[in-house]
Amino acid sequence: MREWFLLLGLGLAWLQAAQAQPQAFVPVASDVRYQLIDTWSVERFKQVLGPERAAFSGVQVAFAVPRYAVKLYRVIHATTVPEQDNRPTEISGLVAVPEGVATTMPVVSYQHGTIFGSTDVPSNPDRSMETRMMLAQFAAQGYVVVATDYIGKGVSKEPDSYMLKDSTQQACVDMLRASRHVLAALKVQTGPLFLSGWSQGGWATMNCLRRLEAIGVKVTAAATASAPSDLHAAMQRWIYNPQPVDAVYLPAIAGMYFSAVENYHRLDGLVRSAVRPAYVDAVQALYAGTLAWEAFRARTPPRMIDFLREDFVAQGPGAQSLGRQTTSPFWKLVEQSEAYRWRSRVPL
Repeated sequence: MREWFLLLGLGLAWLQAAQAQPQAFVPVASDVRYQLIDTWSVERFKQVLGPERAAFSGVQVAFAVPRYAVKLYRVIHATTVPEQDNRPTEISGLVAVPEGVATTMPVVSYQHGTIFGSTDVPSNPDRSMETRMMLAQFAAQGYVVVATDYIGKGVSKEPDSYMLKDSTQQACVDMLRASRHVLAALKVQTGPLFLSGWSQGGWATMNCLRRLEAIGVKVTAAATASAPSDLHAAMQRWIYNPQPVDAVYLPAIAGMYFSAVENYHRLDGLVRSAVRPAYVDAVQALYAGTLAWEAFRARTPPRMIDFLREDFVAQGPGAQSLGRQTTSPFWKLVEQSEAYRWRSRVPL
């Protein structure tokens, strides 16, 4: 009898492991395919909002009690790189579908915040606490959740497109397009579309909303948190008016942004012209994904003013009187990256 129970337990464990393994990709369009990667139960979401959230942050927040299990699908689809003459490429994202919802389901397009690891993305939710919390709060409440990994993250073979306006807009819009193919194949009826995002994702949400309004896609409402909607103003404050409360990762995100601009806008030598020589190798390794954030932090100063070259700081727009006209190609690109100078028709 003991052996029988042992075999039964092994069989159940094997079945659970098999169910958790990603299935084969299913093509639903010439440039869109998806795979079921997991199904999360209500109990799994209670773990997310309980011990996992507590370990992630000590801030006490009252979340809604999870109601639905959710199927998680990794989606791979085509997009283009606008900064490089709309060169075609392929990226990934996540579509999460609640189980057992009898009515039409609203959709939340969620844009994730800054990450340093290429696999810490929505389509790999076990490695993304931010994504898990969004799934627990929305997918487990009956919303379909759609999230892009962005160009250069997830399965993408491109350099990271960190905080690049056109590529970010393109990734978000094409992920929504791909999700429609997937949801149609799954026979999921969807209703109103909402947008949300935090930090980098808040800025991405603003840019996504702007593009969707321009092409006539109806959005019901949008919400952002900690979004650097005026990137030009934010960078000037970080560089020219540092404060004790500034995040210690500001040099890291600056280095990633310099690297992305250099790669995609072909501003050769930007990283070396902006970052002090002692830290250039660390920036390049972080951007390439060969250096972890923790190791980068140990090799670089926490303040932007100590991280950047003195001549770069001296020539920037914040070094002179307020309102100085931006003349460098880099700072012009930063100014063009604003994400709020338009009249939104959507409640925001």
